[in-house]
Amino acid sequence: MRGKESTVRDAISSFLDAHHIRGKYHEALLTGNWETIVGKAIAERTTDIRIKDHQLVLTISSAPLRQELRHLRGKVLSLVNDFLGEQSVTDLVVR
Repeated sequence: MRGKESTVRDAISSFLDAHHIRGKYHEALLTGNWETIVGKAIAERTTDIRIKDHQLVLTISSAPLRQELRHLRGKVLSLVNDFLGEQSVTDLVVR
């Protein structure tokens, strides 16, 4: 059974790469699970989540939270990449 899981995972991965939609797929995953990843307080103040050229671009409605997230850049990237199961995001932009 383990072999079939790996084969399906590889097939999905190949499909995402072939159609250049891996970023959009990850964006959708993050958007749907953002509260689970970062908690309710941050999720409520996040108005947009984008991934562009391996950068996670967050739009945050609270100026103090924007500043705090800039300081916690490494932690946020770690949480996101752990959730995605790969080192897909290499930088964080907070707006």
